Amino acid sequence: MVLVFKLQLYCGSKPFSKPKQIKYIAKNNEMKIVFKQKVNFEINYQDIPNYACLSFKVKQAVYDKTGKMESISTIAWVNFRLFDHNKQLRT
Repeated sequence: MVLVFKLQLYCGSKPFSKPKQIKYIAKNNEMKIVFKQKVNFEINYQDIPNYACLSFKVKQAVYDKTGKMESISTIAWVNFRLFDHNKQLRT
């Protein structure tokens, strides 16, 4: 199974960054996925609006025998607000 993780910053419904993707090829019967990879957005901290969200989507990609992608479908997603009500970065 091939999973694609897509991350992008949004302000309201408008994209605020270019999307970043991480492709993950799952091994047989693997139940736990651990990432040790940093994702950097080309945005300065002081330029991020207080109401910005990080969108995190998990997609499943299906390939044919030749390695050509047949389909990709979103299987889960979540949006995280980056700042709390006191304008502090959430950790």
